[in-house]
Amino acid sequence: MLHLRRNVVNTLKYINSITNKVAILDAGKTITLDSKKFDCSIKFLDYVTKTRTHEYFPCKEIQKIQSKAIENHKQLELSKSKGLELEL
Repeated sequence: MLHLRRNVVNTLKYINSITNKVAILDAGKTITLDSKKFDCSIKFLDYVTKTRTHEYFPCKEIQKIQSKAIENHKQLELSKSKGLELEL
């Protein structure tokens, strides 16, 4: 039981860490992971999901975060294009 609880806590810490890194990237800053620099949350999350393959990796949760990041990016691009249309 203690082992299971420790895994849940570690999973939550990992998800929180990923969420914080995405927030940093969304603020326009860069982060480094495995000696690779990232300035895009989508590329960062793609890298994390491809390289973190251990059995305790919260794949479904990270994929949800990735889906939200992609949707936010699409919305941002859509609002930018609408803004350009209004200026014309």
